[in-house]
Amino acid sequence: MLSVEEVSLRFGHQHVLNGLSLQVEAGQMVALLGGNAAGKTSLLRVIAGLEVPQQGRVRWKGEDITGMRPDARLARGLVFCPADRQLFPQMTVAENLMMGAYRLQKNADTTKRLARVHELFPILVERRAQRAGSLSGGEQKMVALGRAVMSSPQMLLLDEPSLGLSSQMRETMGRAIRTLHTEGLTVLLTEQDVTLAGRLAPRLLTIERGQVIEDG
Repeated sequence: MLSVEEVSLRFGHQHVLNGLSLQVEAGQMVALLGGNAAGKTSLLRVIAGLEVPQQGRVRWKGEDITGMRPDARLARGLVFCPADRQLFPQMTVAENLMMGAYRLQKNADTTKRLARVHELFPILVERRAQRAGSLSGGEQKMVALGRAVMSSPQMLLLDEPSLGLSSQMRETMGRAIRTLHTEGLTVLLTEQDVTLAGRLAPRLLTIERGQVIEDG
């Protein structure tokens, strides 16, 4: 489904990704482990089209998408959910969620997606008229993941879903991610919490200095 082939990314003289390769099959959940500056987030940004590698290729369902714009990748089902949420703080929760559905053509699809988000995170029904910037960090994470779900993803690229969350909120996010995966969604996530990653994903990849050093 997704193939990253010998991808290298550098900023100036700093190599962030160094000939990294991996494959993710349809229906898998894969967790990328590694410390700060290991290259995890940069890899997701390359896959999402937010960074263009100097070398290597990214293929999606056999198609070379290395030079493709992020919005075109989104239309193909590759959806990125960033660690820092990147919500519209002055807009309401409902408006932020609907921003994820801007490319969907049918109202029925949008309604179905919104109902699914509310099933995953019932608190967002209560918060729907509240400005996103006034929510707690955990609730903002829910909105960010909900917005990604509204985009009708085929593969979800999740960057540090547990970052900055309480243990209870990590469990809530973990349940939602497991539920989405059980329903057939392919997930590639980065995580520093090894215990959580091990509970979520049957396949763990360790990245160090921009390379995969362990896959199992």
